[in-house]
This record gives sequence, C-alpha cells and structure tokens, in this order.
Amino acid sequence: MLRSVAVDGSEILVSAKKASQRSLARLEAREAAAKAKAKREEERVQELKKVRGEKWLPSIARQMKVSFDISMYCNTLF
Repeated sequence: MLRSVAVDGSEILVSAKKASQRSLARLEAREAAAKAKAKREEERVQELKKVRGEKWLPSIARQMKVSFDISMYCNTLF
C-alpha cells in the first residue's frame, strides 16, 4: 500500500515545457496548413477570374469542372 509520494519539481517543469513545445508545434502546423489552403484558394479564384472575368460564381466553376471532366472522358473513349 502506498502511503506517500515524492515528486521532483524539476521533472514536472521539464514535462510541462515539453508539452508546451508540442502544443506550439501543432499550432504552428495548423496555421501553416491554413495559410497554404488560403493561398491555393486565392490562386483558384484568380484562375477563375482570368477565365470568366470578374463576375464568376462557384456554381460556374463546378459546371466548368463537370464539362471538362465529361470532355476528357469522351476524348478517352474515341
């Protein structure tokens, strides 16, 4: 039966510092992924603007993708 526990304060501090560093690394990774996603989205929007002009809609983008996919499929059949 355990009656007492001795805890080394430096071990607690080291453990807390490691946990803090892991948490910070995860946060930085999430921020980097969000920035990369935003950049890809901005590039996609710029491409749509170039193709369709300033008045583009996401639905038009879907239609363009579907028509492109269909044309690619038809080209592979013939």
